[in-house]
Amino acid sequence: MKKTLLFCLGSLALATVATSQELTRVSIRTQGAAALAAELETEGFDILEGTVTGRSFEAIVSPESMGLLIARGYAPQILEVGRPFYEIQAERSVGQTAPQGPGENRMPPPAGYSDLAGIYAQMQAIAAAAPSICEFVDLTARYGTPKTVQNRSFFALKISDNVATDEDEPATLIVADHHAREIGTPVVALHAASELTTKYGVDPAITAIVNGNEIWIAPVWNPDGYNYVFTTNNLWRKNRRVFAGGTGVDLNRNYPFGWTAPCSGSSNASSDTYKGPSAGSEAATMTMMTWSEAERFAKVIDYHSFGRETLWEYACNPHPLSTYLRTEAIGLSQASGYGNAQRGPSAEGEHYEWQLATYGAQAFLIEISTAFQPSFASAQNEAAQLFGGIQYMLERDIPMTGIVTDAITGLPVSASLNFQALNYQNGETNTSDPQTGRYSAFLPAGTYIGSLKAPGYRDTCFVVRVEDNQTTVKDMTIMPLSGCPTASVTHRIGPGNPDTYTVTPAVIGQSSTFTVNTQGFQFATIFAVLCPDLRGADFGTLLIQVDSAPFFTLGPLAGPVAQTSVVVTNDASLCGLTVYTQAKLHNVAKRPIVVTNAQDLLIGN
Repeated sequence: MKKTLLFCLGSLALATVATSQELTRVSIRTQGAAALAAELETEGFDILEGTVTGRSFEAIVSPESMGLLIARGYAPQILEVGRPFYEIQAERSVGQTAPQGPGENRMPPPAGYSDLAGIYAQMQAIAAAAPSICEFVDLTARYGTPKTVQNRSFFALKISDNVATDEDEPATLIVADHHAREIGTPVVALHAASELTTKYGVDPAITAIVNGNEIWIAPVWNPDGYNYVFTTNNLWRKNRRVFAGGTGVDLNRNYPFGWTAPCSGSSNASSDTYKGPSAGSEAATMTMMTWSEAERFAKVIDYHSFGRETLWEYACNPHPLSTYLRTEAIGLSQASGYGNAQRGPSAEGEHYEWQLATYGAQAFLIEISTAFQPSFASAQNEAAQLFGGIQYMLERDIPMTGIVTDAITGLPVSASLNFQALNYQNGETNTSDPQTGRYSAFLPAGTYIGSLKAPGYRDTCFVVRVEDNQTTVKDMTIMPLSGCPTASVTHRIGPGNPDTYTVTPAVIGQSSTFTVNTQGFQFATIFAVLCPDLRGADFGTLLIQVDSAPFFTLGPLAGPVAQTSVVVTNDASLCGLTVYTQAKLHNVAKRPIVVTNAQDLLIGN
């Protein structure tokens, strides 16, 4: 009863915060600290993940939430009181005084971290020094998305060998500073841009990366909040949108995937993890979603701080490739200099989770450093170290890629890819780019049965073998829903299979009967599958492995007779599909199993 009362009290206390800007970093020492930190986080407290141990943790608190912790019997130790980062940086610089003047009219900060204007100046300088491979892009203007509440646009650098052209190359996104106070992350992004542009044409590995990819780098994704950190409060996390109950939305809780999940951000505007009034409600989120739809990023690294670890998968929703994603996260962490450090995310609604779920991107969040605002020299050193992870990500093979086109016109088609063995449960999607037909699929090694679906097209299927550390290229066609005049039969003969299989006729409007000689066996099963192309697949092995697959229809089991058959109607609605069939023969003990030669009926050509 007491615990329930305190929880309600906590919710009320957090909800009463309006636009109070005072924030304090505190430490709480108690037995069972990890469990308490997890409980407080579900209530909307801003727990610093990189500090949680079995005996203590740190949090950023307002006066109201500080009072709540004290009322619950805890004794928070004050570590830091929020203030303008301009002042902090000035104090760190020997012989320099704090900047004077209100807001953005203050003097420039001393040498070290750049304020917002300085970030944009560095981006423009990088682009100006390498105009043939680097472009400074106003994303807000390009995509017509809203500006921030303080009338700011969103900017990024595009790096590619033909930077003015939208090429059919894998696109990679490096984004930083969704959370305003994490000012070491833009240093990482800017360092990466500098490395890629200054070493192009000099370092063969960097040259190959730039020639083979479209790389987008966005150093500050929370410009209003970043500016507020410098001018007012260095502990500020959210953007600067004002609500009746508080100020700011946690931009890394505002993305649609998982926004309604039990482990999503807070619904209280006063909370530092406030997820916003609706999914995708903020200008930053809208811009990222529109930009991502246009670019279809195959790979994404989202930099945060602090903790020195790589985050993967979802928080409370399941993912069928959990083991694979963890392994990939460890590889990225190692390349970034963080050893095997990895963990799951803090909540749903995060940016990289949305990229993973919406586009099947190889998307991860990396927590850098051991503080939000370490010394600038420390941030620079870490940025240099982390470039190893960025290069690793850019060079990492895409396990499966290709182009989906219309079987009649040859034009690109935006089709969804679905894999039978992957039991997605949260509405995940992976579609080919409508402009190019290009798709990317990140899968562990194995043989996969998949399907293509697109409005106005016949559902079709495919089989693909994915190998480790290489790219499987599989271009595919998909047939529009229209009639076709002809059908044809191919008889495939393979070593070790008895030639006992016949099919007639193959005419649109009639039926084809697939007949197998069962002499010497007591049972026969005939499989039929509608696919655009299975050629090159180990068809006999495939059928044995996937007897119950929804793509396959099992023929009748026969007694000890001379033959058994399955009938397929050559309906014009099946235009463009191939009926692949194969028979499996066995005795009552199901030994031996013999797979006969396949017959292919192409309905239409």
